[in-house]
Amino acid sequence: MRQIIRMALVVSFVILLTVPVFATGAGEGLAGKPPAGPGDTIEFVCGYNPGGGSDIMLRSMEKAIRTHNIIPNPILYTYKPGATAGISLQFTKTQAGRSDLALAVVSSLILTPLQNDVGAKREDLTDLANFGVQYFFIWAHKETAEREGWKTINDVLKSNRPVTITNHGAGSVEEIIGLYIKSRAPNTDIRLVPVAGDPEGVTQLLGKHIDLFINELAGGGIESYIASGEIVPLGCTGPQRSVFVPDVPTFKELGHDFTIDSFRGVMGPPNMSKEALAWWQDIMKKINETDTWQEYLRANGIEPMFQIGSDFSKYLDGFKEGMVRLFKMSNIPMVPNP
Repeated sequence: MRQIIRMALVVSFVILLTVPVFATGAGEGLAGKPPAGPGDTIEFVCGYNPGGGSDIMLRSMEKAIRTHNIIPNPILYTYKPGATAGISLQFTKTQAGRSDLALAVVSSLILTPLQNDVGAKREDLTDLANFGVQYFFIWAHKETAEREGWKTINDVLKSNRPVTITNHGAGSVEEIIGLYIKSRAPNTDIRLVPVAGDPEGVTQLLGKHIDLFINELAGGGIESYIASGEIVPLGCTGPQRSVFVPDVPTFKELGHDFTIDSFRGVMGPPNMSKEALAWWQDIMKKINETDTWQEYLRANGIEPMFQIGSDFSKYLDGFKEGMVRLFKMSNIPMVPNP
């Protein structure tokens, strides 16, 4: 009898070993439906290195989710840096049908495919939500600005010496702004100097190795130097003055037909189901309503502008139209049929 029982146990164990075990992690059996329970992992994709603005946004989203018990799902972070977020666009495009993935996006969602054929563009993905916009500022070291007599960007355009400006790479907002400044200063030698990211740009500016740094109100540790007055603004590229630093004039006020900003939003893979889209938009709405998230927006100088559905899609359409116009005005090469 004992031998029979022993053989039964062995057979049962063998059967268990041969039965396939299906993981409940990201992308496993979730296509076509939103993540359902605490065992379903969702994936946050970042197109830049850890610690940058997009990563901080995703981490802040998770903080709001956990602090306010919005969903219990585990969250996996995937980093796909390269090609000014072009690699992350390619990756997300290949995840068609998945309902468990959200990509953090900024203006490179539009700008990178306009300048380079990276095999993916915004129209290939699913519009989820926009949380707000960031305006860009032209920053100078206080001592440099005082020595050169620079009070606004217009003073820089009259400089009779070479002027160095940071460049974050092809397709970046910073490059677009730098190229615009260069196009408006035919008698000044404007040089765009590549940097690996905001921290390097801030370091270069503080060390006076470059003259101008293009950035938002936050990133790379710039915040404390703005507060101390060691770094001063020469102009804002937003359509209107920032609510955070209302004393800084816009390019338009300084006589330039030029506005550009960067949105902070999330996109989904292609062919996301209606149920999944509704699920994600509900989550984004709940995140946006938390005081945790609103504090993140204030701390990072993000002008609130929450949009989902057709509102977000119309905004992205208008953003692209505006960028095409700026590219043509500044003689910036574009891909065929942008």
